[in-house]
Amino acid sequence: YDTLPLPPLEMLKGFGVREENPQVTVPVFVNHLDVSRISSEICDRFQAEPPSVNVLLIRNHGITVWASSTERAQIYLELADYIFRYMVAARQIELSTTSIKN
Repeated sequence: YDTLPLPPLEMLKGFGVREENPQVTVPVFVNHLDVSRISSEICDRFQAEPPSVNVLLIRNHGITVWASSTERAQIYLELADYIFRYMVAARQIELSTTSIKN
């Protein structure tokens, strides 16, 4: 299974992750043309290994979140968006720092 490791940010508390330096990953699924195949793969994988946060990624499609209410789902979406933007920014800084040192 493909996964995307998340940085151990305080923002993970919004998903209920309350441990110090958590090792959280987001499952990544193939974007099949047949949506029912994606759904089946998600169900099978989550039955075998429940996700640690209410977020998944579908390759070349985007973020999917779920929650008990639309308000909570909106919060999860905003949290995921923040974390992913942080990851992109951190990578850009790392790349620019590396290129300056060389």
